[in-house]
Amino acid sequence: MHRRLPVYLVLDISESMIGEPITILQNGVAHLIKTLKKNPYALESMFVSIITFASKATVISPLTELTQFTCPPLSVRPGTSLGAALSLVKKQIEKEVVKNTPTSKGDFKPLVFILTDGEPTDNWKEPLAGLQGTKPVPNIIAVGCGEEVDFGVLVQISETAINISDITEDTIYKFFTWMSTSVGRHSEALTENKPEISLLKTKLPGGISLVKASDVPKKKAPPKVFLTATCSRTKKKYALIYRYQPVTEMYLAFRAYPLPEDFPMDEAFKAPSVEMSKLVGTPHCPFCGAELWYHCGVCDNLICLKLDELDKSVTCPICQNSSKLGGGGSGINLKGTIG
Repeated sequence: MHRRLPVYLVLDISESMIGEPITILQNGVAHLIKTLKKNPYALESMFVSIITFASKATVISPLTELTQFTCPPLSVRPGTSLGAALSLVKKQIEKEVVKNTPTSKGDFKPLVFILTDGEPTDNWKEPLAGLQGTKPVPNIIAVGCGEEVDFGVLVQISETAINISDITEDTIYKFFTWMSTSVGRHSEALTENKPEISLLKTKLPGGISLVKASDVPKKKAPPKVFLTATCSRTKKKYALIYRYQPVTEMYLAFRAYPLPEDFPMDEAFKAPSVEMSKLVGTPHCPFCGAELWYHCGVCDNLICLKLDELDKSVTCPICQNSSKLGGGGSGINLKGTIG
């Protein structure tokens, strides 16, 4: 029987990946697959799956032979449900990976790469224990991207985590190049019945390092707040991003990004509440350039607002409620994601 090497790519597509990071990640995965397809050992044994996670985890590519694999599009979603992703990986391994029997060998141990740029928003410890107890036991490698990763979590997923200090095209390209080389060598060793290659012992490129439990810094305050707003002119959705300021303990306006048309607003509204008085400034609407936004007290949505509309009657484009707007906002809780 032909033994396969299952490789699961578990990718964080939460709101913090909006804009350039999600595009960079998409291109990085495409580069990985393209490079692996040039490796004869990888072509002989490797099967690839992609699982994404945000407010929920989704299999967007089931385990597929490398020669037939094509990269699916990635699109941001609210939340960072790492626990849901770990549970889904366990389920897929049990469903897709061929196990050893008394008379034949099954697939090689699965490789599971988990890439995230934030911290979990759900319970992940029990799902992790379940995944670590899966048969066959997978080799799990946790990868943290950017400055806002909770490595205290990642070093419990894999004893040593990989730290990509900044999500740039260059660092992600280097990481996936390293990954394709290491996984290719791993598949060669397995195919030739040689000892397994320990991927975490292979040399990492510049800008990428290893983090052990002893290296993990003390947990910081949540670095960003993500809110979902609607353009009053186009009715298109966009994300408002605020960065945490330790000195003032407030969140300062950072940037706004358009959201995909299929962005699930129902999931965004399940997010925790954020105190409006903690937010300073207003990122401009990316569609019409409106300098402000307001909270509709009827439908609970955030709507963009131009400066010259203050103290005038405006109509919410979602619920059609009309109201006169002025300053304020203290004491109002907004639905948003912190992470």
